[in-house]
Amino acid sequence: MAFPTRGETETWLAMLATGEVTPEAASDWARPFLTDDSTHPVQMDKTVWAAIKALGGADLRGSPDEYLYGESDYQRWLTELRQATDK
Repeated sequence: MAFPTRGETETWLAMLATGEVTPEAASDWARPFLTDDSTHPVQMDKTVWAAIKALGGADLRGSPDEYLYGESDYQRWLTELRQATDK
């Protein structure tokens, strides 16, 4: 399994921000990259890493009935990824 590209990560963030995927689906996608160090490239894009960590926590709950993060957070994460120039 290869570490995701910036484009793949942006696609998942965009789908989350627009409600095309659930927070659980986004977290399920990101989780293997957070737990399997063998997927990490030697020189990792720090912005992509931050976005994957955020996606990994997208399904965290503040209470049994609500998520800790919401649409505005997902949109902010997407904007930060799109505006970042570091690699």
